[in-house]
Amino acid sequence: MNNLSIFTKPHRTESPIRCIIPWRFPWGARRPPLRRTFALIFLLAVPRGGAAPAFVYESAYELQSDGDFDGDGRRDLIIVDKATGNYRIGYQLSVGSFTWDSTRASGIANATSLAIGRLDSLAFDSFALTGPDANRLNILDANDPASAALPLSAFIPALGPNAVAAIDIGGADNTPLDDLYVASMDNGVSAYRETLLRTNATSASAALADNAVSFLRERVNPVLLHTNRAPRLALFERNTAPNSNTFRLFDTSSGAVVPVASVLTTRLPTPSEYVTGQFDTANPYTQVLTYSPSTSSFNEYQVTEPTPGTYTLVLSGAFTLTNVIDRLFVLPATNGLKLLALDVNGVSATVYAFDGTYPPAPVQAFNAAPGEHFTGAGILGNGGFTAYSAPVGQNTSAKFRNWTWNGAGFTSGPSGDLPRATAYSAAGNVMQFEFEPLVANNPVLLRLNNAGDWAATPAFSGGPGNLSVSTETFASSSQGLVNPTNTTLGPAHPLAAFALANQFSNMVSLFNFSAPAGDKISDVTISPAPGLYPNSVQIQFTAANPADVISFRIGPGN
Repeated sequence: MNNLSIFTKPHRTESPIRCIIPWRFPWGARRPPLRRTFALIFLLAVPRGGAAPAFVYESAYELQSDGDFDGDGRRDLIIVDKATGNYRIGYQLSVGSFTWDSTRASGIANATSLAIGRLDSLAFDSFALTGPDANRLNILDANDPASAALPLSAFIPALGPNAVAAIDIGGADNTPLDDLYVASMDNGVSAYRETLLRTNATSASAALADNAVSFLRERVNPVLLHTNRAPRLALFERNTAPNSNTFRLFDTSSGAVVPVASVLTTRLPTPSEYVTGQFDTANPYTQVLTYSPSTSSFNEYQVTEPTPGTYTLVLSGAFTLTNVIDRLFVLPATNGLKLLALDVNGVSATVYAFDGTYPPAPVQAFNAAPGEHFTGAGILGNGGFTAYSAPVGQNTSAKFRNWTWNGAGFTSGPSGDLPRATAYSAAGNVMQFEFEPLVANNPVLLRLNNAGDWAATPAFSGGPGNLSVSTETFASSSQGLVNPTNTTLGPAHPLAAFALANQFSNMVSLFNFSAPAGDKISDVTISPAPGLYPNSVQIQFTAANPADVISFRIGPGN
């Protein structure tokens, strides 16, 4: 638990806060990250029978994907910064034109996995983020480009969730909404578990199953195995054999996790990655590409169905490029398949024609702008893509450039700066306490949320109490904060009697460095006091919030 430090008197909460007097621009310089060069490969594929489920791509620094977040029928782009959990969305408000909103908070610092699907509504996509340190999943809607929604936290019986995917899980009480498959990694002696979570647009999501598994599971995605069939679950199990991983497919339609097919892949020189797509336009079954980053080759596995309902993965090809691969991306196209390979130096690229059968053939070359390197890509329709880049030495995407396929080659489209993303972007700036902060020795921080770039004048109203604040937007270093707007954050925490925001008074401002994770872990007291007793004693655990559930272990196992 961290300390609340305002003026010189310490108060016990879970959030480090600094006092800023009186300047109101909390942004500061960020230590430049280490330089890292890499290569990327983008695969352009023709979708068959409708859009494939969203696939999440990741680097060591970001999670990148797409979804229809505002429900207008057009795919929007999303970039999540792993370290902070902050996300940026490019809304496709008109065909081919993206408007990037300012950086928003997810509440999950050190994020390791992103899932996209119809989790809260059938009208638009939501997304879920998780990470072992947060020990929760935060589900967020982004259907309003003008304002950020608060996260809805979901908890599973297991500890340390590290991977999540949105997929339909069958069985009793199934709904039209997508559900969540969750893998976890901090469960004692038997460290790895899988949990099936029935989502219902509330924090009371029901755990349908919670099972031990033998290996660490990562890179979880819903994928198509056939044009006209429901998605299946794809993932990697790590260290399943010496120097090996296992790529696995599962079916969740029965309400359980049923193995479908698997293939052993190498861990040398780096752990394997994968992408999937129907690269052979005459074949309704999917091909899976596996590869080890920092090599120049990938293997292709064909999904086959020897008997109805029984699938296998058959090695159907091995291909080598002159480029060194860092990541593969699959993009929809209308006139065949293409490969975009970014060179190992991160600043040059080549597009190849590729049909899944014959060796790739060069089509077009690309170069990053001087002083920049590629950091990833966003998926556009009709064969296009958005190239993300950053100054050399920075690993968080800072710029974008759209590339459109015109039938004969790629033409450069809109480009510009992405919304600024630093360690201080979208930090928690609305704090709810049980007791009065700056007065009580232990005010008990109950909930931490983000509202706008700057928040002031928190106020409770109604019954049960709602919380509202005045929010402002940071326009520029010269303009400062603009557009004060009264924003309702919804129901307050049931124990909250006090709240703080950035602007404490005219002369005193507060800035919180913690991620806005939502409800904080409950304070728990234990009685009797720790010590040695001559006879057995009855131990009682008491939560600060009587509604909280206390779980404990009596040994090192699960």
